[in-house]
Amino acid sequence: NRRRRVALLNDRAIEAMMLYMEEGRPGLVVKAEEMALFLNHRGQRLTRQGLWLIIKRYVKEVNIEEPVTPHTLRHSFAAHLLNRGAGLREVQRRLGHASLSTTQVYRQMRTMDSDSDITIDGKPVKK
Repeated sequence: NRRRRVALLNDRAIEAMMLYMEEGRPGLVVKAEEMALFLNHRGQRLTRQGLWLIIKRYVKEVNIEEPVTPHTLRHSFAAHLLNRGAGLREVQRRLGHASLSTTQVYRQMRTMDSDSDITIDGKPVKK
């Protein structure tokens, strides 16, 4: 859908994004008027399917045998937030869910361990 969302990025992700914008994206642009941030090798907007193929390639590269999709990353993000004490309403807001019942599915997800630091509005979320 076309709902606007806020993306949470840590310092490492911001550095990677800046590097992409300065060095990667300019080499992909075919039409100067293209406004999409992420482009494919043909200079067109990166599609859901294109992102899935990129993830699939990296998953294979690091020998992960379980299937991983872009939606797997959303599920993981939600589970990490909940495991660190974020409330359902906060997770709902971060994922852009219109209904809280959609977000409640994540409550049943198993506890996940992670060393990554997650903050909400600049405040650390407790583990």
